[in-house]
Amino acid sequence: WALTCHPEGLECDVFVTHSWHEGIYEFVDKVVNSWPKGARGAYCCMLSNPQNLDITALISNPKDSPFAKALLSAKYMMVVPNVKCSIYSRVWCAYEAFLAYSASKLIFIATPPLPGLRRELLRVSILMLSAAGATASAIFLYCGGSGTPLFEVFAARPLYYATLFVFLLTLMMMFVLELFGASHVRRRMVHFMSLTSGSLMSYYTIRLVLCRVPGGEVVIIPLVVGSIVMCNMCVTVLASAYDCVWKAHAVEEAAQLRAGYTGRLRDAQASVQSDKDRILSELATSGEEDNVDTAIACLLECGIYSAVLRDTMRGVGVLREAGYYSVALSFLLVGNNVALMLMHISRYQACNMNFELSTLFGFCGPSSGHYTTQLLGTVELWCGIIGIIQEVVFAVAFAHMTPDLKGFAAGVVNHVRNPASTIMLLVVPMLVFNYLTPVECLAVHTLLVNPLGVALSIAGPHRVVKIPVVGPWLVHLIMARGGCGCCTSKRHRIV
Repeated sequence: WALTCHPEGLECDVFVTHSWHEGIYEFVDKVVNSWPKGARGAYCCMLSNPQNLDITALISNPKDSPFAKALLSAKYMMVVPNVKCSIYSRVWCAYEAFLAYSASKLIFIATPPLPGLRRELLRVSILMLSAAGATASAIFLYCGGSGTPLFEVFAARPLYYATLFVFLLTLMMMFVLELFGASHVRRRMVHFMSLTSGSLMSYYTIRLVLCRVPGGEVVIIPLVVGSIVMCNMCVTVLASAYDCVWKAHAVEEAAQLRAGYTGRLRDAQASVQSDKDRILSELATSGEEDNVDTAIACLLECGIYSAVLRDTMRGVGVLREAGYYSVALSFLLVGNNVALMLMHISRYQACNMNFELSTLFGFCGPSSGHYTTQLLGTVELWCGIIGIIQEVVFAVAFAHMTPDLKGFAAGVVNHVRNPASTIMLLVVPMLVFNYLTPVECLAVHTLLVNPLGVALSIAGPHRVVKIPVVGPWLVHLIMARGGCGCCTSKRHRIV
């Protein structure tokens, strides 16, 4: 069929490895959904080989077979699991894994469109909108019943502290979600977060749009900044729902690859015993059999395997789930950083230099404090501009990264940049305000801490691990997530 469509052939970008046990709909869903960006041609034996003819002569010598030649010319190897058995219980799939490992190909697991994703996103959206409607109704009913003006309601300290508590609780839950894996507890936490974020969105929207202090000057940019923060929180909750579904499905795909696989390629089965004998003989001669067993075990744990990850694991051992990352926390950091930098740009022209949340609420009172000096205002302005440029650089770099690098880049966001931003921009100004002003903390964050985080993300784990003394520790902090199951006993064999 492939030759009929392209008599002169195509360059092979993707090698598809499968075991013939999947149905055609399962196969097509997974291949189409997981197609690598920029790839055009693929080799798949059931479409590329003349299966209705006797192909014994084509595969009599495994290393000269069409499988081997196509795989060696491809950039990616796509592993297509199925619901019936592990593809690595079949000897030809095992041999293809050996070739991909030897040639340092990027190996990844094909997945179908996430089942249940739309239903889960719809459920979270309904909960969010329901909470927003209930909060708005409660506020207006209270104001209408008591005759209290809106600005007096929002000026009440108990309500302010209650809202701040809910906000911080939601942020904390976002950070700890990863600890719960693919469990039902994680999904229930996302549902709770959808209620709190919807309520907060409604609360701040009313405060920003309708609430006015008599005699206060309305500032437009903080209104926009506040809207970005609240919208980003809602998007982060939706991304958390996506993470839940993705994680659960990744566990299922890995289980499919493990079903019937003993952990040793030598135990794989073949329809023709002579094929198995020749392949096992080549594996034994190469001396790479144990390393290929380890590579497959790592693929099952990490969801991806490549030369970059192999070089990294030489220094730190197997990295569990290196191919998976939290989309939600990445949204949270990038979106909030952009909003924060916009706020600092707006403060150059508008409000006082005190780090007050009141600026975010959309107004500056007539006597809200002392105003910026020209120097401090200029520092804040340029820190805001540089900070936004840094986030744009990270977003563009992340979009163009190969899949084996994205897990590390997102890990830097989740485990380094998020905590660093929280400490430098919130904790330090409150604890050491006598020594460092908020603007000085902002400058340190923008000119030192954030650029280091972006540089780590772009450098990749294979370069960071080579940093003397701290490199392996940093990579382990960013990517390792507990024990490694079947891979742990083989860490010393990654060569």
